Amino acid sequence: MKARSRDSALVLGVGAALAAAGAAVTATSPFAHTALTVAAVAVCVFLPFAVAAELRSRYPGRLLAVLLIAIGVTYFVRSLAAIDSTATYAPARVLGQFSELLLVWLMLAFPSGRLPRPWSLAIVIVGALSLALLWWPMIAFSAHIPAGGLFILCGRDCPANSLLIADRPSLGSTLESLFRGVGLTVVLATAAVLAARLERASRVMRRIIAPVLIASLLRTTAVAAYLALGSVPAVRALLVISYLGVPVGIVIGLVRGRSYDAAALERLVRGLRARPGPAQLRHVMSNALEDPSLAISYWLPEADSYAGEDGLIVELPGPGEERGVTRVAGPDGAPVAALLHDPALLDHPQLLDALASTAALALETNRLEAAVAAARAGTITAVDAERRRIERDLHDGTQQRLIALRMKLSVAERILGDDGGRARGVLDEIGGDIDAALQEVRAVSHGIAPPVLVERGLPDALAAVAGRTPLRVTVDAEGITRCPPHVETAVYFCCLEALQNVEKHAGAGASADIDLSCDGEALSFVVRDNGDGFDPDAVGSGAGLKNIRARVEELGGSATIAGRPGGGTEVRGSIPLAA
Repeated sequence: MKARSRDSALVLGVGAALAAAGAAVTATSPFAHTALTVAAVAVCVFLPFAVAAELRSRYPGRLLAVLLIAIGVTYFVRSLAAIDSTATYAPARVLGQFSELLLVWLMLAFPSGRLPRPWSLAIVIVGALSLALLWWPMIAFSAHIPAGGLFILCGRDCPANSLLIADRPSLGSTLESLFRGVGLTVVLATAAVLAARLERASRVMRRIIAPVLIASLLRTTAVAAYLALGSVPAVRALLVISYLGVPVGIVIGLVRGRSYDAAALERLVRGLRARPGPAQLRHVMSNALEDPSLAISYWLPEADSYAGEDGLIVELPGPGEERGVTRVAGPDGAPVAALLHDPALLDHPQLLDALASTAALALETNRLEAAVAAARAGTITAVDAERRRIERDLHDGTQQRLIALRMKLSVAERILGDDGGRARGVLDEIGGDIDAALQEVRAVSHGIAPPVLVERGLPDALAAVAGRTPLRVTVDAEGITRCPPHVETAVYFCCLEALQNVEKHAGAGASADIDLSCDGEALSFVVRDNGDGFDPDAVGSGAGLKNIRARVEELGGSATIAGRPGGGTEVRGSIPLAA
């Protein structure tokens, strides 16, 4: 704090010295001047330094103070044009014009000190190029430097141009016209950007920037009038008033900001007296900051992440995004919560620090409730996932077997009177199928795959399926060894689902082939048939085909279903072994 005070005092001292020097130069100038002119010079030089000193104390790391100091220095350089000397007049005119560019930069960069959008950067670059390519060459080819102003007291009796290379009146006049045209474009573009910022600013942001932006709009209007009409008395007065309005607007914004900080803390303390819960605390802090978008995320050490009041994991926005983030830590430095708020609040660092320390205890208390909500949300998610698993497994496995039983019963019913021996054989098979179905139901209820899959692997499990299905099914699984159980289970049920669809839709006499392959990275399967086929775009996907996609994509794989009328159907999928 002491270092900041010394820094601010140094800035004020330099500003006062330059203001006194500029006023002395003007007061002793042989050219016509008044006491009001001398006072205006002193104020124009000193005021940027005074505001810069306050900004360096409040926002020590920002560029705003540097820009203001540079503006004060360039206005002092401008005042040196009042000296009746060829050695100082032309350099003062050349370098003093930088003050207008710096002022445009300041207006566009307030309050962060950074040029916020590409348009703002483009405006500053065009302004710099107009100085380098038009203003300086114009002086080099003009015996008499045009474009006067408040600090130019010599009128038509100015010292000779010591930077003159060659007197080319027509070229100088052309360059001056171009400079005025580009300058007018720059100030009009600046005005448009400032007006747009003022219109879209949030309530919090508008409180600080409105005085500065209004003063900046007045300044751009004054400069535009000067470039269009020349140095007439009314325009010169407007230039002085509008120039002083920008730093004064900054001061007004700072005062309004401090008033807002004090009122916000008062509202927060008043709201915390009721010991609000998680939902009420968000309302209390939102009301205190006058930021309806404010949200609170609580730190969950078990999940190594932040979660909202509902217990769901929240990913905090990064730098440069549309939301500001303030992290709150406990007395031991461990994270407690994060506040997501209007980015304009980042211009109130002292308020955010005070708010975080004041609300830390309430946030720590509510963090425990958020942890309970997160555990509850995790339980609900796990239960829902288990429900979906059972639903899929019943649909893909047990339902397929029961459909086969129903078909065998139909066959037995038809042949019972004609071929009793064959009917008894079918009924014996049905008994075995019922036992297998019961076993699968038990397996699904316990969340495990069929025993043959667990004990002998995917090729034998699919061969067993092929042996009991009424279809002609061949299984090609050469070279397939054991894979991770969850991958084998997913492929097993996908193939069962595909075979079930063949039985239901492929038509009489259809057959199917199952091909398995593994490249060391993923286990792939293909189930194709030579049945009636279908048009996926026209018919759409039923529950079975959707289940196949869901199983595969859940493990990070991919699945496709292709078919055409009369050309059979092909179901193809691949699941990473590391899923």
